[in-house]
Amino acid sequence: MTAIGVGAHEAGHIVEDWLIKKFNSVHTEYRATPRRLTYEAYQNAILNPEGKGKSFKKLQEEIAIYETHNPSECLSSAISDYVTNANNAVILSKAIWQRIKEELSKMLLPNEVKLAKFSIEEYEKYGVFDNEGWIVGVKENAPAEFKEAYEWDKKKNAERWKLGID
Repeated sequence: MTAIGVGAHEAGHIVEDWLIKKFNSVHTEYRATPRRLTYEAYQNAILNPEGKGKSFKKLQEEIAIYETHNPSECLSSAISDYVTNANNAVILSKAIWQRIKEELSKMLLPNEVKLAKFSIEEYEKYGVFDNEGWIVGVKENAPAEFKEAYEWDKKKNAERWKLGID
């Protein structure tokens, strides 16, 4: 693997972490996001002639053999494959890249995550965090708008988890 490939792989972990922390305003099971993204990408990949008839594991092995047991590594290696090979990347890498772009575009919608409109300073001032840094509540002195945003995000995430999205 080239230096660009290694850098893209490590950047993939940063993208994954950002998706987990920013898209989900309350803590969720850590591997849910990469597992969901890679499986949804697989469902798209098998619609393509390159992926037709191949198992999820087989397509993961085309990225790299050790990625079949770790969704985080699969996602990051897919990013590396796509960055270094573009249209010559394996079909699952291309499909994962597309799913990541779709997820990131959702995050940019202003009403999708209401807490996102608050500054870092406000977030830290009014939020209650667990020992890993996840927001788990709001302080009593938080403005009503912050409390409402937290409750809205919490409800939205509960709906996503119920549907098995995250």
